[in-house]
Amino acid sequence: MIIGILICGKSTKKFVNKFGNCGKIYREFLSSTENNFRYKFYNCHEGIFPDKYNISICRCFMITGSRYSAYENLEWINKLKELVRYLDNIKKKMVGICFGHQLIATALGCKVRENSKGWEVSRCRIELNDLGQTLLKKKSINHNESYLYIHQMHKDIVSDINEDSGLKLFCYNEMCNNQGMIKENHILTFQGHPEYFAHPIVTLLNQRRNIIDKMIVSDGIKRSNWHTDKDILLAIIINFIGF
Repeated sequence: MIIGILICGKSTKKFVNKFGNCGKIYREFLSSTENNFRYKFYNCHEGIFPDKYNISICRCFMITGSRYSAYENLEWINKLKELVRYLDNIKKKMVGICFGHQLIATALGCKVRENSKGWEVSRCRIELNDLGQTLLKKKSINHNESYLYIHQMHKDIVSDINEDSGLKLFCYNEMCNNQGMIKENHILTFQGHPEYFAHPIVTLLNQRRNIIDKMIVSDGIKRSNWHTDKDILLAIIINFIGF
């Protein structure tokens, strides 16, 4: 089974030296449980996209996080939106993470903007609505709570869902009303970063001290080692890809 990773930005040299590039992080995250996945990587931010043959052989495409905003009028972002609409039309599976979540939303006519509440960072709690709780039960995931913990690193948010998009909200919190969406059996998105663990979060917070308030950075570093539901989030994604 082939997973296509649509990479939407380049990490700093310091970050790559510590943790590897974006492709490596996603591959290690998805491969941390037994599966038969193989991977193809496309640097969309450099104008590299899958052709129709590669679209046909990939089981699912994952759209990564990015330092860019989904509403920026850049050629590669506009081309990626076109690709999302095409994949949606043929019901190809897609998983959107952070920027990927927002990109899918804008491509399908939803609104994305800067969050007036500011940055949401590090380990955060997200609440599952009825659809979210049903999603876990449908996938036979053993979780008895109505919430999950996930790492975050974003300031932009999906502020409104276009009803015609077919996207349905399944989780939320006080900082961001849209923490994840699903569409039928072929789109799954998360505003947070299920692929991250404490050390990358701390590195990113330290690198962004010039744009994130120092109190938010300090509190985020303190929370970075707290428990997240990474295994459950991975199980949701793996089950989504596989069925």
